[in-house]
Amino acid sequence: MRTDADFSKMSERDGAAAAFAAYIAPEGIVLAEYPARRGLDAVRAQFSSAPAASRLTWKPAVAEVAASGDLGYTVGTYELRSPGGLLRTGRYMTVWKKQPDGSWKFVADGGTPDPAPTPTP
Repeated sequence: MRTDADFSKMSERDGAAAAFAAYIAPEGIVLAEYPARRGLDAVRAQFSSAPAASRLTWKPAVAEVAASGDLGYTVGTYELRSPGGLLRTGRYMTVWKKQPDGSWKFVADGGTPDPAPTPTP
């Protein structure tokens, strides 16, 4: 949970492209688009097209680590904001793998947007 929260703080402070580049494992994949993006260069390209002033943040709600201590996941909610306000909210899941240096990096990350609010009559 701490690694995921730190990942979100970096995204808020430095932007999603920098945060995803810092936290992706060499074999990491982002499932935000089709086809999915694999590796550091593909993730940088994906986030470089986002509006510069937008901010992607999230809050992990659930985390679990395998008994082996080297694989885990987090699940939570995310928000994408621009200077003009809230753009989108949704849910995400990130799969984490412990690296040889002891750090945690994600090997798979994906989310789904919340449905648009239904207008009331």
